[in-house]
Amino acid sequence: DTEGYVPKGVVEKVDDLEIYRVGSGEKCIIWNYDIFGLNSGRTKLLADLFAESGYLVIIPDFYRNGDGRDPSKDKDIVDFLKAKTNWAELEKDWTNKVLPYAQKHGAKRFGAIGTCWGSYMVVRL
Repeated sequence: DTEGYVPKGVVEKVDDLEIYRVGSGEKCIIWNYDIFGLNSGRTKLLADLFAESGYLVIIPDFYRNGDGRDPSKDKDIVDFLKAKTNWAELEKDWTNKVLPYAQKHGAKRFGAIGTCWGSYMVVRL
């Protein structure tokens, strides 16, 4: 249960993309969340745990504005996924926003984790 959990990182904006950042170091994990989005479940809590082990962890809010969907409730899930899984746009986010942001914060080596929708990003990165 994550009720009452206070994330340890910060949310900063690069142009129109919010990025959650926690931890520090040359080893950087790019965390790619699930269909529920940046602000759901244990996403930030798990990122915080990796940061405690010596990693810089970055979670780009690729959906924008903390958006996400609940497959058990939301009826527009297919349209949502089609709109949010546009590699041309996601690649621009990675190249022009996320990668420079990570490097600015000391990242030199990268790994990626993805859950649910985020596994798409892991394969593409």
